[in-house]
Amino acid sequence: MKPTTTHRERLVCGVDDSPAAANVLAVATQLAEVLGLRLTLVHSPHPDVFVTGTHRRAALDRGRALLDRLAPDVPAADRIIEIGDPAELLHAVLEDSAELAVVGSRGHGAAVAALRGSVSRALARSAPCPLIVVPPHARLNAAAGATVVCGVDGSVEATAALEAGGALARALGGRLTAVYVRSSTGAAAVSASWAADRWQVPVEDGRAALAIVERAVAGLSADVPKGVCVESGDPAERLARVARAQPSAILAVGSRDQGAVRAALLGSVSSRLGATAASPVMIMPRTARQPDLAARRRERSGDAARPPAARRRRLRSGRGASHPRERAPQAS
Repeated sequence: MKPTTTHRERLVCGVDDSPAAANVLAVATQLAEVLGLRLTLVHSPHPDVFVTGTHRRAALDRGRALLDRLAPDVPAADRIIEIGDPAELLHAVLEDSAELAVVGSRGHGAAVAALRGSVSRALARSAPCPLIVVPPHARLNAAAGATVVCGVDGSVEATAALEAGGALARALGGRLTAVYVRSSTGAAAVSASWAADRWQVPVEDGRAALAIVERAVAGLSADVPKGVCVESGDPAERLARVARAQPSAILAVGSRDQGAVRAALLGSVSSRLGATAASPVMIMPRTARQPDLAARRRERSGDAARPPAARRRRLRSGRGASHPRERAPQAS
């Protein structure tokens, strides 16, 4: 199922037939335009790879019609329509050819507001690149220089999310705000013994909490305007509140296995934000590589200066095809 390209200059957007699909695609299109990435759409019209005959042909026809309706300006070479498990299909495409991935969420489900189906959950655990989840009512104005609001707690996963968030903020021409969330009771959000060993400070102390977030930001490689913030309360709620205070924002959090419980931002935080936040949420899986967004923007700075409509016309004239290609095997 792997695509033939090996260039990591794409933003890959998973498209389904839900009512929120148009909004997810709008966010992905904005990010691709501003970041100078090539937008690739991935759609699985049927999860069963063994479906054959008329059922297979009908499913592929539905997939073509869906992308024709939602994304008529995306050329055929940048559409992937395959029969099979959506999470596996997306993972295969991301492994070879993506700097960023964008998917949607339904915003309902279990008590922890799980991400849409198994697709987003699977990618949040194992995607090879940062995953941007678009909740049902999320909005973004990427061209305005969005603020990336990143949760930090001193963990390896949060540090990776902060690095990716800094790169994204720089590429968007925005700023980075790092947020450490303490428990509202004043107790440590992470193990005091672990924090003392890593940071040599007791995190129960407010000044020490500020020191943790400041040290994390000081270690960033990205040259981007930065701010720090210490909040008290529920991590998901406080992070969402900080993001809502921005004219345009993207949240960023780390993701880890459910067995890791000593850090403040657990996997449930990313799930809750991905289901309910008013902003897109960038999740950095443990398996993800850091995005090379600055390099991509430098390489395509001349193209990025073109207005979006002119760029789309250039793409269409260069491709010529009007229908998405099928990557599924032929029916037997």
